[in-house]
This record gives sequence, structure tokens and C-alpha cells, in this order.
Amino acid sequence: MLELYCERSQLKDGHTVLDVGCDWGSLSLYIARKYSNCRVTGICNSTTQKAHIEEQCRDLQLQNVEIIVADISIFEMEASYDRIFSIEMFEHMKNYEDLLKKISKWLKEDSFLFIHHFCHKAFAYHFEDINEDDWITRYFFSGGTMTSANLLLYFQDDVSVVNHWLVNGKHYAQTSEEWLKRMDKNLSSIKPIMESNYGKDSAVKWTVYWRTFFIAVAELFDTMMEKNGCLWKSRKAMLIMEIGDEVVLSSTISYGDLKSFYHSSKHIIKVVLVWNTPSPDRGSPSNLVNWINF
Repeated sequence: MLELYCERSQLKDGHTVLDVGCDWGSLSLYIARKYSNCRVTGICNSTTQKAHIEEQCRDLQLQNVEIIVADISIFEMEASYDRIFSIEMFEHMKNYEDLLKKISKWLKEDSFLFIHHFCHKAFAYHFEDINEDDWITRYFFSGGTMTSANLLLYFQDDVSVVNHWLVNGKHYAQTSEEWLKRMDKNLSSIKPIMESNYGKDSAVKWTVYWRTFFIAVAELFDTMMEKNGCLWKSRKAMLIMEIGDEVVLSSTISYGDLKSFYHSSKHIIKVVLVWNTPSPDRGSPSNLVNWINF
């Protein structure tokens, strides 16, 4: 997936890179190692994460990585970059209009912003702790946002969507299952960590919470994918300052959104319809390309 980010963002060796919400540094370190002439700046909100990434840089003898600890909602700087990445940060943010306005100031004229976020097929909503059923919100995702597949289309004052890809939840479900397996395999090693973070009296309870969380995530992304047409998905969107001659959009965007997007962009939209199974009214080809005029 890390290489796919680089490929789809058209990253080139020698680009300056900003990784917004770099977390534990997976993408920053990957780019720094594979694209040795890239200068990578990562922004995280944790001194622990910064220390971990810098330790990894020392072990890997990487000298092209800089990590900044900051609150992205108030952070400002004068630098600009060839490529900006945001991997699973937008789910933790509010006010996308202001956020994208801020990030757009860090883009060079011919640069790309690549965003990866989780999404619901149709609905965007806040994670709110309203009743006892909202335990994921309460313990794991307080203040979070579930974006919808088309949400970023409504925030194009400062950046413009030029391409996007939808990825179903199958691999994320498998990832969560692997986390659960590793946790169960290493419970004796995890116990002191739980005690240190949550206290001895709550360590067992939080161990159960984490196991339940991994199970719930796996079921959510896997079962819902199979039974309800991929309601929850992983979504990637690429935005730049200006739109090119051709805009390629997924068929999962509604007709109304495509029409609105077309009238705002003033470009012909090439719609690629991808069907997994034949249908009487669709015909037999698994891939069909249509040109739509609005």
C-alpha cells in the first residue's frame, strides 16, 4: 500500500515531501529509504512518535527525514512541498474547509496532495458518545469523523479533486484480524504495557476492550462489505491546485455529485464504470467506459 501511495501521487525521487499526521512514520520512512533524494518532513502530535521515528532513522542511517511535533489545527509554516500526504488523519479532524485552505498554502503550483481516509459509502457523521452502544467512540475514537465517499467534493475552494480510488474493506479486516492474533500471541508481554497505561486494576478490562475492538473492526469491514455492498471503505483522494484536461472519477460517486463537479470544474468528465458481475441491464463486460455530457 505504501508503494501504491507513491505511485498514485506520482512521487519522484528528489521531490520535497510533507507527511501530515505521519503517526509512527511508516510512510515517511518508506519514502526516505526508497527515494533517497527526497527530503521528507513529517508532522505528528506525539513526542513519543517523534522519538520512535528518529530512532528508526538512526538505525537505518537516514538523514533525509525531519519530524515536527505540532497540533495541525493551529500549526503554521512558510515552506512549500512537491507532494503532501495525509494518511488516515482526516477522520480525526473537523472543519475540512479551513484544514484544506491551510494545507493548500504548503503546495507548490504543480504539486499534489494525496489523502487516504476511511469512508462510508453514503453518509458522513460524527462519532458521538450518546448511549451505551457507542463504546468505540467512548474508548477509541472520541471526537472522530466518519467521512462519506463524496465528502471532499464539497471542499474545493482551495484544492481540486483530480482523481480518486475506492478500496474495499477486505484488507483492513484482515489487518485487524492479524492485530488480534499478534495480541493473543503476546499477552504476557502486553500485560505490563496495559498496567503501565491503564493501571493494574484496569489492565484486564482494557485488554478485553482492545480484543473486542479488533474483532469489531474486522467484522465491520468484512461482513458489511459482503452483505451491503461495501458500506464502509478505505478511500484515497488526490487533489492539486489546478485541474488538468481530463478528470477521472469512480462510478461510486452519484450522478448529482458528478454533475455538480462537472459544472464547477468546466472540464469533460470521463466516467469509468467497473462492474464485478454481469447484469441484464448492464451487459456482460466487466469493465465499461462511458463518456457523459451534462
